[in-house]
Amino acid sequence: MQNNSWQEPPTLLMKNLFYIFLLSILCLLSSCQKEEKKQKKSSSPPSPIISSQKVIQLKKTSIPLETIVNGELEVIRKVSLSTEVGGKVSARPVDVGDNVKQGKLLYKIDDEALQIQKKRIQENILLQEAKISQARLELNRQTTMADATTEQNLEIARLDYLITKKTQAMLENDLQEVKRKLKKTQIIAPFDGELVSLSYRLDELAQVGQPLLKLVDRSFMKVIVGVPAASLPRLKEGLEVQVKGIDFAWEVPGKIYRIYPESNPLSKKIPVEVRLSNKERQLRGGLFCQVVFHLGQKNILRAEFPFVRSSYSIYLVKVASEKTGSFLEKKVEVSLERDFFILHKGVQEGQWLEEY
Repeated sequence: MQNNSWQEPPTLLMKNLFYIFLLSILCLLSSCQKEEKKQKKSSSPPSPIISSQKVIQLKKTSIPLETIVNGELEVIRKVSLSTEVGGKVSARPVDVGDNVKQGKLLYKIDDEALQIQKKRIQENILLQEAKISQARLELNRQTTMADATTEQNLEIARLDYLITKKTQAMLENDLQEVKRKLKKTQIIAPFDGELVSLSYRLDELAQVGQPLLKLVDRSFMKVIVGVPAASLPRLKEGLEVQVKGIDFAWEVPGKIYRIYPESNPLSKKIPVEVRLSNKERQLRGGLFCQVVFHLGQKNILRAEFPFVRSSYSIYLVKVASEKTGSFLEKKVEVSLERDFFILHKGVQEGQWLEEY
């Protein structure tokens, strides 16, 4: 009897089997991925326990930073001159406020007495030279006489010659001293600058050692300020800064001239000397100012609420526990930058902090 039932071709059967096998593989992979995600979720740290206090998650951010500190302008070069020679002021061709050049005559002390003394010493030197010549002749005569003179007479001739020579040397020293004093009667400007004080008027008697004048060079100024130690790694000599007035509006560029090696024992800040040009001489010593240090810093951890200070640059911070999610107190190195804090050591990106 003939079988009329239809049979599926072998090729089509193989295709169906392949599709079934492929579907099984996909189902198996899907179940593995779900299991892996489940395991990862179970191993991740718990979410922080949120309280009524402000809570933030630390993230690295790039912000421009400026450290601003106050200081007082000082002149770099100044001098107070006095006289080594007392006497009447015979000339004073300058006034307070004058700008003078190096080598300018500022004061002249009357030198009449010194000129008389100089002339007298010079006359005595001439007389002494004549005595030396006479003593030398006598010494030569006593020496050449040999047996015709006594040892005592020869010794007297030698002493007389030595005394006259020594006297001449003393007179020469006196003459040099008088010449030195004569030079000191003229008070000369040692550098370009401005006269800020003059103590004596014309014909007044100037006293030895008393200040005659004060001269300042205001072409360059300086200001020494204390900078937080945390900013020190970003500072270097030659770094450009801005110097601004406090009492009235002015602003000039400056540069770090020197970073002192030791911090102030009281403020714990590093002294930094900044110098600025003052060619127009608009600025004066004693003006209060602000020095702005532009310290761009990238990838910082920033928090805008306060912490509890433990010691210098160390603060107590509430950090979420990675195990329980509760906030625990921890010591962290922090620096204050105006209206926010920068966290340096003790925490890392992604951690949660709670405000005290």
